[in-house]
Amino acid sequence: MEQNLTPARRRAIVCGLIFAMAALVVAGVGQGSAGADVTAVRGQAIGITAQNITLFGGPQGPFGPTPIVNLPPGGSAVPITATSPTSNVVIGPAKLFTAGPTTVSTQGTTGPTGSVTSTASLAPINTSQQEVFTATSLDSTCTASESGVTGLTTVVGGTVVTSQGATEAEDTVVPVPLNPAPNTVIHGEIQNVGDSFDFIFNEQTVNPDGSLTVTALHEHLIGPTAIGDLYVGQVTCGVTSGVGPTTTTTTTVAPTTTTSTSTSTTSTTVAPTTTTTRPTTTTTRPTTTTTRPTTTTTPRSSSPYCVGMRDQYNRATDPATRAAILQRMQAAGCGGAG
Repeated sequence: MEQNLTPARRRAIVCGLIFAMAALVVAGVGQGSAGADVTAVRGQAIGITAQNITLFGGPQGPFGPTPIVNLPPGGSAVPITATSPTSNVVIGPAKLFTAGPTTVSTQGTTGPTGSVTSTASLAPINTSQQEVFTATSLDSTCTASESGVTGLTTVVGGTVVTSQGATEAEDTVVPVPLNPAPNTVIHGEIQNVGDSFDFIFNEQTVNPDGSLTVTALHEHLIGPTAIGDLYVGQVTCGVTSGVGPTTTTTTTVAPTTTTSTSTSTTSTTVAPTTTTTRPTTTTTRPTTTTTRPTTTTTPRSSSPYCVGMRDQYNRATDPATRAAILQRMQAAGCGGAG
């Protein structure tokens, strides 16, 4: 039958074979990829810790961290919890912070729906009744997943005494928001010892690995009598995610050669070959959400503190004392002594 094929017919058959092989090559290219999975987790929760504390020029501590829990990199589906009956930083007669029962917890899992949650809770605050910050309860929490990292602080019934009057009824008292914005600062003075402080509520810090640390209260003691930093209700959350392997498979069919003579036709076909590329892996860091800090401060020039400081300045006779009082007034934004 092949001997009766005309040259034009043979050319048509060869072209048809070439197009068929080309279609086979295109149909053999495929690509698949797996969704991103959480491959490791980071979680931590601390009740209270104090660093670099000095009192009357003498170093103290360190204190804590206590209680504390840490999440293993592989995670734990069951909450890892620790408790303490109190959380106190007391140096001799100085009560820097006192609180009742404290509970910290962290848990998290890896995999396609992996996430981390850490919490810290203290209640009540100021059990000594001698501190400037009082609250019914103080809580912090953070959550991390592939979609991002978030943090929150809750202060129930919180107040800060930012300056002292002649009587307790004349104190300047600033209420703390139920859910303070990230990095909310309240500045205050303790006139009977001449100290000042900054209390940062809902302090949020993004760590180099992309995890988020939320501190319910950071007490920054400026001094000069008490200097240092206390961190209360501190939690950390973070995840590491990776993309599953991507494989590309290509099937190639070698060309078919047809040789014809006046009496016979010879066909040679080479079997298809398959090439598979190695999987590629991509690791991404978690997305973090950071809110610009906001600052809440007490009034300055007309505040009871500024009025009291001007009165001290006017009553002082020693030039060095007047200069020190004037410097504190200017640092607090009270303006001049006039």
